[in-house]
Amino acid sequence: MNEFVSGTKLVGEAQTTGFWPKKFKPASLTESDLSTISTSQRQVLTYRSFEFMDEDTLNAVWNQTMDEVEVGELSGPYDVEQVPQEYPLSKRFGIKQSSKVRCVDDFTQSSINACAQTCESPKPHTVDILCSMCLALMKVSDGNSTWEARSFDLKRAYRQCAIHPDHARYSYIAVAHPHEKRIRCFRMKALPFGSVMSVHSFLRISHSLWAILVSIFGVFISNYFDDFAALATSCEQHQSPLL
Repeated sequence: MNEFVSGTKLVGEAQTTGFWPKKFKPASLTESDLSTISTSQRQVLTYRSFEFMDEDTLNAVWNQTMDEVEVGELSGPYDVEQVPQEYPLSKRFGIKQSSKVRCVDDFTQSSINACAQTCESPKPHTVDILCSMCLALMKVSDGNSTWEARSFDLKRAYRQCAIHPDHARYSYIAVAHPHEKRIRCFRMKALPFGSVMSVHSFLRISHSLWAILVSIFGVFISNYFDDFAALATSCEQHQSPLL
């Protein structure tokens, strides 16, 4: 859990746990390359490059961004000129999902993801783990207990994990201001949705949380990304603050 305390690094080599299958994916750029690319990309970063989104989506992205500023997850807004040119700017865009718009921070377009190197392929618990838990409990249950199940979804999971202070220069995003028709910039304090390192870091943290719940607190629970499915008897369900 040290990573949760110190914060997640957005470039470089991801930590190796030894729990997941090995899968080496090398970085294709260095941090020095990234600074050069960032300077050249700044010249073509204009408001027009955000106009692939319709007006409703542009407004939703801006409003959600300002909400994140209000709760302390972002700092800003800043003018583009206030962000050093060698700092990459990742474009934030929106994807419509049924009745809402999800903000995505494009760390691929800014080339930050190209500076990430991973050595493992994380394997979250799938439904077979939950089924195995049920079968194991059926074998040891005395038949007199009623078992219940519940799923827990961590609220704004990525936003509960901080960015490492040394990597603040890689955390700037560019957002289109739909009313002023210009770009404003923000610095992310929590993990972006769209970063390779965010995915690997969060899965390590959530897996650690699962291990603590199982090994220390004896909770029958599985972990799939930010979802935790737990099993408990009716008696435990009413007594435990977790359930």
